[in-house]
Amino acid sequence: MRDFTHGLRAAHEGERGHLSVIGHSYGSTMTGAADAGGSGLGADDVLVVGSPGLTVDRADQLHVNPRHLWVGAAPDDFVSNHTSGLTLGVDPKDPEFGAQRMYVDTEGHSGYWDDGSKSLDNQGRIIAGIRPQTQPRS
Repeated sequence: MRDFTHGLRAAHEGERGHLSVIGHSYGSTMTGAADAGGSGLGADDVLVVGSPGLTVDRADQLHVNPRHLWVGAAPDDFVSNHTSGLTLGVDPKDPEFGAQRMYVDTEGHSGYWDDGSKSLDNQGRIIAGIRPQTQPRS
């Protein structure tokens, strides 16, 4: 994964583009392990949703700036709420971990991409390099 993201950077011509990496479920664990090792992923933003853990105990153990590490978790996501923090590092949604929370308005472990959801809109914002909504709008 590191070779892939570094290859994207190397192959890109012109002005540096905004690179975001999104990991879901155990893909988020792979994303965390890849960013923790070597020279990291070289991403401007990393977003993990439904994560059981990123293989580290604190956001600052990754190469991405903790202000650009986003965590999304649905209230009823079994993986995020019942397996995080057990064996794959500290729960990334724990405030003490040091990541940023992205507002999620979807349900379950796979609803993060539901059409018309704030969850999907927030992912688009992160991909575009725009701060996502972190709380529901009143």
